[in-house]
Amino acid sequence: MRVQRDTRAWRTTDLLLGLAVPGGTTARIVRSEEFAAAVAGQVLRSADADLALRVVHRTLEEISRHRHDLGAWLTSRGVYEIWPPL
Repeated sequence: MRVQRDTRAWRTTDLLLGLAVPGGTTARIVRSEEFAAAVAGQVLRSADADLALRVVHRTLEEISRHRHDLGAWLTSRGVYEIWPPL
């Protein structure tokens, strides 16, 4: 997701690409078919598509370094909440 804000409003853009991190298994990229269709149909701007690919691959690499342990990755990012929430 890309978030833009000004003094009065926030605007978000769904970049249509994400990660699934099911417990006990490796993380994987999801929604790639929707993403590809949006890029092909020029519904998603090329700059936003590039951003989505960079972010999802960077995050996948970071989570992989933590052996696909979402809690460990969140802690490394300074998030100390229990995941998944109770």
